[in-house]
Amino acid sequence: MSSTGTEDLQSHMELSIALKKHLGEIGMNGVKGFHYMDQNDNKRVGAKEILKEMTAIGVDVSITQAQEMIQGFVRPNGEMDVIGYLRFIKSVD
Repeated sequence: MSSTGTEDLQSHMELSIALKKHLGEIGMNGVKGFHYMDQNDNKRVGAKEILKEMTAIGVDVSITQAQEMIQGFVRPNGEMDVIGYLRFIKSVD
């Protein structure tokens, strides 16, 4: 059984909401959340960092799902800068 684009979008939205909720619960809203997620301090947040945080909160996602979650917000290098991250987080309001 294959999923439709709408189902994928919904699941990506649900994953994004779960991430935003978690970050809010630990006081890492907005730019604080970006710096928290940017664990290697390269001023970028990519799918690997999204995957790591999702796994830490007990949500099972693949690297592909993590990439798809942020695909509309990344720079050509496949990672989000702080502006892209803030747009990503705002998109789940």
